[in-house]
Amino acid sequence: MQERGWYSGDTHVHREIADLPNLQLAEDLNVALPLTYWVREFRSKPLGDSGPNAAPQPSATLIELDSNHVIWPINTEYEIFTVDKKQHTLGAVFVLNHHEPFDLLAHPVREVAKETRRQGAILDLDKHNWPWSMMLLPLMDVDLYELTNNHVWRTEFHYGDWYPDYLPSYLGLKGTDERYPEDSWIRWGFANYYALLNCGFDIMPSGGTASGVHPIPLGFGRVYVYLGERFDFDRWMIGLEKGQSFVTTGPMLEVRFNDHLPGTRFTGRSEEPVSVSVTGTATSDRPIDLVEVVLNGEVVETFSSGTASQKGNVVSFTANLELEESSWMAVRCFTTAENGRYRFAHTGPSHVTIPGKPLRPRRDEASYLVKRVADEISRHEGTLPESALKEYREALEFYEAKLRSAR
Repeated sequence: MQERGWYSGDTHVHREIADLPNLQLAEDLNVALPLTYWVREFRSKPLGDSGPNAAPQPSATLIELDSNHVIWPINTEYEIFTVDKKQHTLGAVFVLNHHEPFDLLAHPVREVAKETRRQGAILDLDKHNWPWSMMLLPLMDVDLYELTNNHVWRTEFHYGDWYPDYLPSYLGLKGTDERYPEDSWIRWGFANYYALLNCGFDIMPSGGTASGVHPIPLGFGRVYVYLGERFDFDRWMIGLEKGQSFVTTGPMLEVRFNDHLPGTRFTGRSEEPVSVSVTGTATSDRPIDLVEVVLNGEVVETFSSGTASQKGNVVSFTANLELEESSWMAVRCFTTAENGRYRFAHTGPSHVTIPGKPLRPRRDEASYLVKRVADEISRHEGTLPESALKEYREALEFYEAKLRSAR
């Protein structure tokens, strides 16, 4: 893929920095972002103990293994499981590529976001079904969403009982109040991402494994960013934030929108539709089951071996879209591994803005997001301070406004 201009990264790494050179080169992973600061208590700060027995702080210097394999050593995970040392899970969000340790609590989350911007860093949502995840979007202006995350393992699917009560009923996915299968987890992650895009969030896909905590090889789920002939870490981070990328657990998915990379934005006129040609190639070590073009969360074109140009395990495709209102589009593909489980890839979205015709969520999407935040407010009453509850109420107001204008 490097010969074709694509360079890979894992945005959720829990390996020791000393172990990464061997692991990264073995997996041919170009960028690793180890979470060297990790906060799990609501009243704790990432910097932790600064006394004489404190662990040495990593230096804000890029670690270059060779010309195209690097480690950025300063990244932070806020993963809140306790409040005042009592079990009360909020969830996780990552600050990636910062230069100084954060001397901030998890709340107010706006202060974390403000410091992230001051340091030129970016925010990664981690998993969509953490209790606080939907609150973070309106308050923090999150940059990334892990479309392949640390619950997508190479071995058996383990976390089917992780908040099954949050599974959206409107999707009609397989599952019960106690457990859901892996294909529902993957489809849920896609649909939740689409709902957020439809709400207008400028959020791009990322891929992480939590290798070192979960039993997943480094980079098993990863994100590829297009750079062209030469690798450059700063450009890679910019491309990641712009969505010039695809995430994958196996197949490679190279796509252009009107000959432009994913993440490109087009602007039309209110009186004229915008034409977009979607072209690409899906490549895998297994037969490609499906390639799907997604428009505003709906599959509008499907390609398989019978409907596209296929040579071996390569599927080439073209779709032509006529857009009369502001929209986003992306491409995803699926293969089936030998054990019968999904392997997938998904591009970053490209957007079309048409004046006077804004992008709007569907009513069922907006209703789901309203309920997610409203339920959290009820759960936190009497546990979180008023300053934190105020942020939840602001997020609720945002989603309620989206519901009022929903399609």
